[in-house]
Amino acid sequence: MIRSLRNRLSLLVGLITLPGYLVISADMLEYRQQVLLNLEHQVEVTANELADLQRRILIDTEAYLTHLVQLPEVQDPASPVCGEFLVKILNLNTQFVNLGVPLANGDLLCNAHPLTRHVNVFDRPYFQDALTNRRFSIGTFQLDRAANTTSINFGYPVTDIATDEVRGVAVAVVSLDWWNHYLESSHLPESSTAFITDSQGAIIANYPANQNELGRVVTEINGHSQAEQFMGVDGIRRMKYSIPLLYNNDEELFVLTIGVPTEANLQSINQRFYLSLLLFSLVMLSIYRISSRLLKNGVLAPIEALTDASRKLQRGIFEPNKANDGVIELVQLKQQFEQMAETRLEAERQIWLQANVDSLTALPNRYMLNYQLSQALDYAKQQDQQLSLLMLDLDNFKDVNDTLGHDAGDKLLREVAGRLKSVIREPNLLARLGGDEFTIVLTDLKHTKPIDELCEQILQLLAEPIQVDTHRLFITTSIGVAIYPADGRTVEELLKSADQAMFAAKNDGRNRLKYFDSTMQEAILHKRELISDLRDAIDTELIVYYQPILDCESQRIIKAEALIRWQHPEKGLISPAEFIPLAEEYGLIIAIGQKVFEQVCKDLPTLKQAYNDSFQVSINVSPIQFAHEKTQLTDWVHSLDTQGLRCSDIIIEITEGVMLDPNCETIKKLMVFRDRGVQVALDDFGTGYSSLAYIHRYDIDYLKIDRCFIANLSANSDALALCEAMVLMAHKLGIQVVAEGVETVEQADLIRSVGCDFIQGYLISKPQPLELLVSDHQGVIFTS
Repeated sequence: MIRSLRNRLSLLVGLITLPGYLVISADMLEYRQQVLLNLEHQVEVTANELADLQRRILIDTEAYLTHLVQLPEVQDPASPVCGEFLVKILNLNTQFVNLGVPLANGDLLCNAHPLTRHVNVFDRPYFQDALTNRRFSIGTFQLDRAANTTSINFGYPVTDIATDEVRGVAVAVVSLDWWNHYLESSHLPESSTAFITDSQGAIIANYPANQNELGRVVTEINGHSQAEQFMGVDGIRRMKYSIPLLYNNDEELFVLTIGVPTEANLQSINQRFYLSLLLFSLVMLSIYRISSRLLKNGVLAPIEALTDASRKLQRGIFEPNKANDGVIELVQLKQQFEQMAETRLEAERQIWLQANVDSLTALPNRYMLNYQLSQALDYAKQQDQQLSLLMLDLDNFKDVNDTLGHDAGDKLLREVAGRLKSVIREPNLLARLGGDEFTIVLTDLKHTKPIDELCEQILQLLAEPIQVDTHRLFITTSIGVAIYPADGRTVEELLKSADQAMFAAKNDGRNRLKYFDSTMQEAILHKRELISDLRDAIDTELIVYYQPILDCESQRIIKAEALIRWQHPEKGLISPAEFIPLAEEYGLIIAIGQKVFEQVCKDLPTLKQAYNDSFQVSINVSPIQFAHEKTQLTDWVHSLDTQGLRCSDIIIEITEGVMLDPNCETIKKLMVFRDRGVQVALDDFGTGYSSLAYIHRYDIDYLKIDRCFIANLSANSDALALCEAMVLMAHKLGIQVVAEGVETVEQADLIRSVGCDFIQGYLISKPQPLELLVSDHQGVIFTS
């Protein structure tokens, strides 16, 4: 503990020290940056001063040559007088090592130095530029043929004053030695470098002077650039700056580059930085030493004495410390520790209960079940025993919450848990997974009732009425059973198998027991695969077929029902009875219904042209489409208008479930159709719980007698009597009747005999694609 406090003191001092180091470093960096900026400015000023001086010299050279070519002695370059005159004036300007006036053909006859051989400069670019463009021209790095030295030549055309004819070019030769002397006299700082390059990038002068570098082409220099640091080949870091000395027709003729060393300027900054760090470190070290001593005498020693007394107290020894008047305080500290320990233990117990026990029923929750089941499986594996898992789910429990409230539902769950506890004994396990799901783990099958007998006892026990407040409730449960190791070897596998068996029990009618078998898993996998394929199939594999509807009076096809078909690329044609319930369960029916509507709107003009303008298509609409918030049903009317179709061109087929749904949004959407003239047909009539009040309220246009009545039609049969009653009732209410599933002529004759208005079924036509329906249609389809 003492060492920990000392470590923390060291950490605290370190945390205090760190900002100081950061401030010193930041100050050094800022000062360093300012020095570099000043140095950058100094380099730029020096370069600009040198550039201005060089420009004045070049301008003076141009002015000198401009004046020279106008003198009479130079007007005739072929005259000996010209050479004699140049000899006299050469020494008047020390920056020139030679003066000459080559003829227009390049031959040099007039020269300040005696010529020992024939010289022609016609190929020199500066000569061609001055001769052709009649302007002041500047050459590049070269070996002067007349002065026999490395130089830069400047030229100006000699034009006859009377005829304006170019008779030659006056040339001033500047030795590169002059440029070197010029750079040496620039008073650059020690270890500085400088060089001048011509338009070709060749070095014509350098500082410090190095004859071997003259003429070397430098490619990294191009005109005016910002100051930047670079490391020289000599290992010295410098601030570099480049600036053009002279332009000619927007072309850079000479570029001056200066490099000034930076280390000398930064050395004093570094010394200041290191000194600041040293002084600050000494101050902080002194503070640390003083703080450590104060901490030891004022804090650590008393705590060490209390710690020693606490250890002795744990062993039952209590000795007053004469050197420490804080013994009473130590006893109080011990009592506080005991109180804190009790509080902490109670908090940990509550946390454990919240994490492992269901707060409503006091049964183990899902987390605890997983742990206990895992332990039970390990034991069963070691002992080579079987283990059974029962999954219980209360039937229609949601109705209790919806009608009586969640408080009543909670009371019901507590009563169910109590009844289950009465029949489940240790070492068997009982847990609540959540909601209305309970799980029983039978670990001792040898001393437990047979599973069937136990499940039957549970079913009977839960079927007894339960009193919740003033309500007498009846509840049943569905039980799924999975057995280790046959139905699963892990917790996840066993829970999954029992869950599938429980859902199978619900599907078989609820309030029963169901054992897991492999076909359940296959069914689940098939369902999952079918859902996955259906999501991808909506846009590409679903096809709209049409089944014609015959008008019994005119014996003509005047309507058709749009039916969706799924042509799976691998499984072939999949029945709607298989995938439509899945689409409704997983919400895909919304997209499928929209696809059918859009395809019907696209096909209606073709059907009208093939049959008649009043041809109608009925579209099945699921109750889910009416109830869904994002359904596009109310947009269908607008879509019909925009495509030039009448609302009466389609018939909405609904089931009795739509009318029984009390949802106001469902009623509102149905009324939108009715108000705009869309007709409504009630499908599968006679198989559900339709009320005549609902039929009258929603103003139904058609009743469709379910095929189960038509299949059993025969003369004087009950089915015929029922059909006749339904037709008579519908006609009394102003509703027309469609008979579905008509497959024989006898059925057609019988249903027509009781006054049915329309017939639909395989006798007329199977559902078929639009192309076949249009190409194969006839005016009269059926005659008896």
